[in-house]
Amino acid sequence: MAVNYNWTFGPLEAYPTASGEIDVIFIVHWQYHASTGSQDVSGSYYTATSIGTIGIPLNSGSAFIPYPDLTFNDVEGWVVNAMGTASVESLQASLSQSIVNQINPPVIYLPNPWDTPPPTGSL
Repeated sequence: MAVNYNWTFGPLEAYPTASGEIDVIFIVHWQYHASTGSQDVSGSYYTATSIGTIGIPLNSGSAFIPYPDLTFNDVEGWVVNAMGTASVESLQASLSQSIVNQINPPVIYLPNPWDTPPPTGSL
C-alpha cells in the first residue's frame, strides 16, 4: 500500500512589524495529510490527517522574504526545518499506522448482547 503525504498551511500568524520588516511570520498553522491514493481490495480510499502549529524563528539565518513573495515551498521549508526530519518521519509513521488501523481495526466496538432493537412497527 503506497501512502502519499502532503502539507496544507494557514493561517500564518505575523507581527505587523519586527526587526525593521513588516508582516513577519512567526507561527504557521499546518495540516499534514496522508492518503492511500488508490482503492484497496474493498474499493475504499483511506486518509489520515495531523494538525498543529509551529513557531518560526525570526532570525533563522536566511534572508527575509516579504509576505507577498512567500511561496508554498518557502513555508514548507520553514515548517520542516523547525520540526526536524525525525519529527516529520514520526508524523508519517503515525499517519501510516492510522491508515493501517482503518483497514484492519485493532479494536472494535460491539453492542451489549442483551440490548436488542425493538421489533419493527412497535412502539
